Amino acid sequence: NAFSYKGQATRFAQARAGVTVSGVDVNVYVNNLFNSTDPLNLANANLSPLITASTFAPREIGMQITHRY
Repeated sequence: NAFSYKGQATRFAQARAGVTVSGVDVNVYVNNLFNSTDPLNLANANLSPLITASTFAPREIGMQITHRY
């Protein structure tokens, strides 16, 4: 039963590193570093037999570059 589901501990990590050289900031980042798919909750609406689950967003890797003048 989704209403009696007791969530367990989750694992979620983010990382960010950057450097500034001659007014240019360069940062790289990773959200959900280990690509955690731990369930956050289970639910069923209006006593429906359909149960939905949600989890963290998938891993995201990016870069940010800014220039200050």
